[in-house]
Amino acid sequence: ERVRKWLASLPTATRTVFVICAVAGFTAAESARLLSEHGGPRAAGWTAEAVHIVFLQGLCSLTSQLIQASTVQISAARS
Repeated sequence: ERVRKWLASLPTATRTVFVICAVAGFTAAESARLLSEHGGPRAAGWTAEAVHIVFLQGLCSLTSQLIQASTVQISAARS
């Protein structure tokens, strides 16, 4: 449930890139091509490098969420 909430909280571009790469398993180059071909006018011009950067931002955000959740659980266990 936490991951779903986290995913829903991401900006649309980050969420889309994260799902295409992490869930569907496409490479950055494949993802950029899919976005450029099927994402409409606002998605034109995606590059593999841009996809890679946005994907890393999503991973950093997820890592932060997981660390935060772990810290809360550890604090609760100590109480």
